Amino acid sequence: MLRQLQLVTGATDPVSETDGLDVTTSALSETFPKGLMVVQDDRNEGFSRNFKFVSWADVIQAMQLAD
Repeated sequence: MLRQLQLVTGATDPVSETDGLDVTTSALSETFPKGLMVVQDDRNEGFSRNFKFVSWADVIQAMQLAD
């Protein structure tokens, strides 16, 4: 089954283009208790490339994945 996730404006600007992402499901801190997804963002208004750090717990909740 193919699933799609869109990172939109919230605490940061949306991810518009990416060259890739990586995920760890290891607990890293109180901020990332179920892991972390790092997404490379290729286009940022007024900025160059950067990385978005997303709590894996938020991804699980947003995509209604099994915990």
